[in-house]
Amino acid sequence: MLLGFRFPRRWFPYRHRPGQAMPTQIMREIFGWAAAAGFSGCELSTAHQDFPGFSDGQLDAVAGLLADAGLKAAAYNPGGFRLHGDGGDAAARTRELVGSARIAARLGAPTINLTLPGPGTGGGPSAVPSEYLVGARHPLGSGRGRPPSEAAALAQSLGELADACADSGIDVSLEIHQNSYIEDSVAALSLLGRIDRPNVGLNPDLGNILWARAIPYESHEEAIERLAPHAIYVHMKNLRRVFVAGLDRAAFVRTSLLERGDIDWRWALSVLNAAGFRGFLTFEGDYAEGWDFRRAMECNAEYVRGLVADLE
Repeated sequence: MLLGFRFPRRWFPYRHRPGQAMPTQIMREIFGWAAAAGFSGCELSTAHQDFPGFSDGQLDAVAGLLADAGLKAAAYNPGGFRLHGDGGDAAARTRELVGSARIAARLGAPTINLTLPGPGTGGGPSAVPSEYLVGARHPLGSGRGRPPSEAAALAQSLGELADACADSGIDVSLEIHQNSYIEDSVAALSLLGRIDRPNVGLNPDLGNILWARAIPYESHEEAIERLAPHAIYVHMKNLRRVFVAGLDRAAFVRTSLLERGDIDWRWALSVLNAAGFRGFLTFEGDYAEGWDFRRAMECNAEYVRGLVADLE
């Protein structure tokens, strides 16, 4: 198993703001630090750079910075694609999605990691009432109860992406995510069966499964046992869940250290290892401010390397 990470939101003197590109020198510093800390790759996301707006030369330059540091692109993350169910031009959205194959190939990414926000989430978190976000009894965007025709159309669009990726040897990883069509193992496996492509698999993000609803449909142990045979890329984070009965919802505290929280990553990695998973374990450290990103990621790398070593 290989260790990966996502860009931090702060790296002195850089501080991420929407629409702001990360300077080349900052990327060079981050990649150098990551290599020294024992990481093998970095997830490259549109959350940090406007990769769809990059020329081939600019994409090649980013790939070159990774190579200079001895790293790989762990995955290319084009963000969430609302392909069907919210109106709009589904064909245009699908064409944009298929364009991700070119970007991933230029970056040298072996995998495209994709989220699939469901209907009603188009305005982003600020436009969605808090009772319908993480920890809600009935969150927006769930694929449950949607018409079968919508799932069939979604599978067709994702099949087009998979076919475009196949020539370059790129896999498509569908991330299990809150407020999305695939928020649990049942929904994920159903969609995977509809797509039916050998280069499409899953990202069993256990944190997303845990906080998708006030009362999760499944425990993280149950989820990883069902999903591990189909896992091709894995996001790692941890959190603590507190159910507030009077509000009929749950609150979550997201921790900076993977070993602290409700998710037993020793168990999860044991299940993944038994299923033959050998891909990237990518730490999501870009989600918050107010803590020492470098120190937390270094501690997480040491912790996970120890878990992996115990499996050998």
